[in-house]
Amino acid sequence: MAAGLNAVLALPGGLAVADGDSHAIHVVSADNAPQHVLDGFDTPCCLAYDPSSDTLFVGDRHGVHALRLSTHDRLATSARGIDGKRLEPCDLCYHDGKLLAATGEDGVLVLRASTLQPMVEIGSATGPDALLCAWSVAAADDAIYVADTEMDRVQVYGFGGELRGTMPAELREVDSVRVTDGTVYVADHMRLQSFPHREACAGDVGGRRLAQLDLKQHLHVNDGQRHPGVHGLWVAGASAWMVSVDKIHELRVVPGA
Repeated sequence: MAAGLNAVLALPGGLAVADGDSHAIHVVSADNAPQHVLDGFDTPCCLAYDPSSDTLFVGDRHGVHALRLSTHDRLATSARGIDGKRLEPCDLCYHDGKLLAATGEDGVLVLRASTLQPMVEIGSATGPDALLCAWSVAAADDAIYVADTEMDRVQVYGFGGELRGTMPAELREVDSVRVTDGTVYVADHMRLQSFPHREACAGDVGGRRLAQLDLKQHLHVNDGQRHPGVHGLWVAGASAWMVSVDKIHELRVVPGA
C-alpha cells in the first residue's frame, strides 16, 4: 500500500484501508495478504461497514458511496445533505440502520443507510454548545459521540439532537472517537484514552477514565521528531488499528495498558 493512508476499518477476517494517494480502498486479510483493491474514489478519507447487509460505506470529496463488499457492486451515492448542502464527510459510522457522517462545520449528518437519504443534522445550530468542527463520530445504543477538533472536546448527543454533555477527557488536537464493547475510546495527537460508555451515554460526563496509552512513547518517537499523531482509528476487542501518515500501527488498549 502507498503512503497517504487516511482511514482503517476492521472487517470480518481483515482490514479495509483508505488510501488517498491511489484513490482506492485496499482490503487485506488478517495476515496482511492483499485481497481486493476498490478504486474509482476521489481521495477516500473515511469508512464504515454494515455486516448485516455486507455494505461498505466510503466517504470522499464527492460524498458518500455504498457498495456491496463481496461483489463490489455500487449501491448508492449521496453528494448532498440537508437543504442541498455539499456532503464531504470527515468520518463515518454505521449504527442500527443509520449512517452518521461527521461533516466539519456542518455538524453530523444522519442518513438512512439503505438509501443514503439525509434525515437530520446534529450540532449544526449556533451557540456555545454548537459543533465548530465535527471531525469524528461514533455511536452506541442511543448515544452519539462527536469529536470537535476546533474546541478540543467530545460532545455526547442523543439521536434527537439533544446535547447530553461533554466527555471528561483532556484533549489536544482531538482526532478520533470510537465505541466498542461498552467502552468509549478517544484519541488525540498524544494519547489514547478509554471511558465507560454507560456512564457517558447517560449524561454522567464527569466519570472515570479506564485506561490511557501514551502514543508518543508507544510509537518510539524521539523528542526531536514530529509526532505522527492519530490519523484514523478503529477499535475491535482489545486491539486498535491506528493510521499515522503512511503506516498502520496495532495498539493494545486493554485496561491498564
